[in-house]
Amino acid sequence: QSLALCLLELAGWQESEEVLRKALGLQPQSPDIHQHLGLAVLEQSRWDEAAQWLEATLQMEPERADAWYYLGVAYINLQNWKAAETQLLQSIQRDPTAHDTYYVLGLLYWRQGRTDEAIETLEASIEVLPEYPEAEHALELLREGASFPEPEELIPEERLDALPALPRL
Repeated sequence: QSLALCLLELAGWQESEEVLRKALGLQPQSPDIHQHLGLAVLEQSRWDEAAQWLEATLQMEPERADAWYYLGVAYINLQNWKAAETQLLQSIQRDPTAHDTYYVLGLLYWRQGRTDEAIETLEASIEVLPEYPEAEHALELLREGASFPEPEELIPEERLDALPALPRL
């Protein structure tokens, strides 16, 4: 685990952002620092700024599947569905084993009323991670014909305390 991730876990997002900005002054071309700054501001709901940091990361290292994923999450929160879809597909192209990316993309398709694509993508997330209760639950709701639920309803009750917040779709 990188030093930046340890810092984020120990100090919290706002404090980590301050240290990362100082580190950026020492290493302005570091894609790791750019990406972690993107995560720090993403976790503080500063979506536009997160997108800028993550885009800068990808300019330096375009093969970072996780940066594409987080950029997709930023665009979801900005309600830019097309850009979010593009970023999430870029992430999957680079890491076809990223179950969370399939899951979030499936939710995005569901949110847009693209039911067949949502089912296919949620099924793909379960193929990658067969024991994936969130994807199984979402797929069950979708197949029952449910309209897109509130984020809290997407998580099986027994897992509510174990997971981070979902992006707002």
